[in-house]
Amino acid sequence: MKVISYFCLFLSLILPSSALSQRINHTINSGWLFQKGEVDAASEVKNPEEWTRVNLPHTWNLADVEDEPRGYYRGPGWYAKVLRVPAEWENKQVFIHFEGANQEATVFLNGKQLGHHIGGYTAFRFNLTP
Repeated sequence: MKVISYFCLFLSLILPSSALSQRINHTINSGWLFQKGEVDAASEVKNPEEWTRVNLPHTWNLADVEDEPRGYYRGPGWYAKVLRVPAEWENKQVFIHFEGANQEATVFLNGKQLGHHIGGYTAFRFNLTP
């Protein structure tokens, strides 16, 4: 344990403070749209009023035992959000980081697949830069 602590301390001493301060974390957990069922991933959300507005984290099965028809929904669910990228992020690496998603998640940006993640409630990220 001491070796790791000393190593981290050594790294913090040799890295310039500007290198440590360049990472910016920006939370986008609020203002998402959610829809159960199949959605065309290549198209925009045509009727956002038909989607449910949610904040993350979110679970779509919370009321499944209380609503009709009874049962646990096991189909696809879609989340959508418009991301506004500030001008100061130009020429910088931009990643989207998820702290977890249940079982599988496929992430799209502007209709193009960024990546696919398998692993219940494990963190993952994709590069938005390209």
